[in-house]
Amino acid sequence: MTRDVVPRPKTRGKTPSAATLKRKADRLWGEYIHRRDQQCRFCGKRDGKLDAHHIMVRSFAATRTDEQNGLLLCWPNCHQNVAHGDPFRAVLLYTELLGADAYAALRAKAQAGVKANTMHWRSEVAR
Repeated sequence: MTRDVVPRPKTRGKTPSAATLKRKADRLWGEYIHRRDQQCRFCGKRDGKLDAHHIMVRSFAATRTDEQNGLLLCWPNCHQNVAHGDPFRAVLLYTELLGADAYAALRAKAQAGVKANTMHWRSEVAR
């Protein structure tokens, strides 16, 4: 069972903007990934700069803060060179780490959110 990280903003009487809420959610999601993994999930490195990485890009709203959509990766070796530099190798590593079924479910969740947003956008344009 997966759960999303839900931000609880300090509003001080004001309604926070959508951008503020996204930044807060991203920060909390990253903190969660750091606490959960504690080392690079590709190579096992524990020291140096470690970066929370989205498996499905952040632009997919449905999986942006999903705890299953993140891995802690060392910078720049695994994060830049593998995750962003060699997409085929990255997908192989994701399926190895998560399992093929879990990776497929994450992809489906991300794409289902896009389809819903696309359908909404198309209905608005049709008006």
